[in-house]
Amino acid sequence: MGAALLKAGGMTTALVGGAFALFQANAAVEGSLAAAAVLQPAADPFADGTDDFGEDLGGSPEAATLDPGWFEDAPASPPPAQPPAPPTAADAAFGNELWANPPAAVGGAPLRGEPAAPAAATPARRIEVTPEPPAAEPARDPRPAPAAVDFDFDSWADPPAAAPASPPPADAFPAESEPAAATPSPVPRSSQSQSNLLEFDDRRPADAAVQLRVQKEAPPEAKPGESFVYTIVVKNVGDAVARAVSVEEPVPAGVTLEGTDPQADLLGQTLRWTLGDLPPGGERALNVKVVPNVAGTVGSVTAVRCDLTAAARTAVLAPRLALSAGPAGPVRAGRPFDLRITVSNVGTADAPAAAVRTVLPAGVTHVSGERDLVYDVGLLKAGQTREVSLTVAADAPGPVDFQCELTGAGAAPASTVAAVQVDRRQLTLTRSGPRTRFLGRTGEYKNVVTNVSQAPAPPVQVVETVPSGLKFASATAGGRFDAAARTVSWDVPALPPGRSTTLGVTLEAEAAGQLDSVVSLQTGGRTEAELVAATEVRGYTAVAPRIEGLNGPLAIGERVAVLVTLKNTGTDAASGLFADMNLPASMRALLYDGQGLEAEATDHGIRLTPTEPLAPGATVTAEVLVEGAAAGEGAIELIVNADHLPEPARRSEPVRVYADAE
Repeated sequence: MGAALLKAGGMTTALVGGAFALFQANAAVEGSLAAAAVLQPAADPFADGTDDFGEDLGGSPEAATLDPGWFEDAPASPPPAQPPAPPTAADAAFGNELWANPPAAVGGAPLRGEPAAPAAATPARRIEVTPEPPAAEPARDPRPAPAAVDFDFDSWADPPAAAPASPPPADAFPAESEPAAATPSPVPRSSQSQSNLLEFDDRRPADAAVQLRVQKEAPPEAKPGESFVYTIVVKNVGDAVARAVSVEEPVPAGVTLEGTDPQADLLGQTLRWTLGDLPPGGERALNVKVVPNVAGTVGSVTAVRCDLTAAARTAVLAPRLALSAGPAGPVRAGRPFDLRITVSNVGTADAPAAAVRTVLPAGVTHVSGERDLVYDVGLLKAGQTREVSLTVAADAPGPVDFQCELTGAGAAPASTVAAVQVDRRQLTLTRSGPRTRFLGRTGEYKNVVTNVSQAPAPPVQVVETVPSGLKFASATAGGRFDAAARTVSWDVPALPPGRSTTLGVTLEAEAAGQLDSVVSLQTGGRTEAELVAATEVRGYTAVAPRIEGLNGPLAIGERVAVLVTLKNTGTDAASGLFADMNLPASMRALLYDGQGLEAEATDHGIRLTPTEPLAPGATVTAEVLVEGAAAGEGAIELIVNADHLPEPARRSEPVRVYADAE
């Protein structure tokens, strides 16, 4: 028996029934027919005029006809060189039931299933073939074969290399032209199949799923004129369906074709079976009955063809964006919460320059004050997922929708709408107190926490941050001041529904400007509500005038030096400052002496003006020489005006001028 396994293109070596055959397998799978040695019979064994198929030969080979059940259009064959042997009675049923009652062996060549004693035969070998450069093909029938789709094994990218075949011993392979040595005793069919089994296992690539194996079974020897049957077995040993399988078998030279089972088409001198699709593990057995005409070696090359299809796939890589958004937990009005936006690239390529855009609904605020927010994600790799957190606050309870969109280079945008339900706040925080303070003045402030819900509120903590420029003075309700952190803290116990608590703090203004106190309501270290209270601290202008030097009544013509002093007792510089010194009708001013002040006579006295603004705590002094002009009583009055003074500052000193006669 010979066998061929459908493999990659290359040189294939086969040992067949003692004959050495070399052939190329690229356009078709070829297996060599196990050669049968045809022996010259000593005498004609046939006497009844019928062949092994129970057909009347007419007394001579020329009168032989083919069994229509086997083959309808068998060609005429030349007369054999030796007369045919008479058939036996056991062959009569062969044409109808081929293997039901196998005929007796003819000339030492048993048919399938007949037991026989083992014979000394050359053992079969399993040959691992290494692909070699193409060699010249053996001579083939020049007549064109029917159209078929050949296997193009040379198109495989990287057929695997197989172990090189070891050269056979010289005595194991007689020349094909030499007849095989006669077997002394019949060999059982099962033993014959094992001894002649040959597989060409040069390993197809892993991705080649179709594998066809061809085996031939034939008796080791026959006699001229005695018919024998050889079998071609085609099996799909791969894991895919072999499509449109066909088998072509040339009629061996030197034989007369008697029939086939199943019936084949005859194209010239070539038999052809169209088998159709062969599933994985499926096999078909093709039987050929021939009569050798002359002594020698009978052999042929079988070609198996099928349709091969190839598929190529090109992976088109592209990013594909996806996103989702939603709050991290319950959302209450007036309380900051995190909107978590999850962005993903579920595609097969990276998405550069990815960005998330979020449009805030009305009534929702961000610390930036913007409503259209964009967050740059950067490179979003294929299969990567990232999370963006956006801290916002809703002013009022109710449903709000956040419009979110994810964009990236080379990818279609992805968008989603995050629907958020804002619940009513449970606790409210308010603050009251003076909005304006003058430097050095104190103010009392109140922080009020109220449970506006219908359920008890859990304990919370209120923390107020005192800004620089305000000095902590005191606190009520157990408030604690941390000088390092500049915070005042209160622990608020659980509040029943509708109840409130007041937390007081007293602060002193130390620096001018707008000073912001931040008050927050916290639960477990998390800020639930927060407000900012601004206090404007102003400096002020205050000028204290003073008159000195009058020690009693003044006689007419008597002169006295009156000392005028102006002091800025405020916290701001006194700009636009001037002092009018008004004298009674009984007195007049004579001389002025002072530094930093300019004097100017007026209808009622003299006006004193500092040459530059008077700084806080600074003092200017002027000395004015006055004289008693007429008897009478009156007062020296000093009226001071300056910028930012709510009203003029006044100072007066009574004075009496008398005559000498008094």
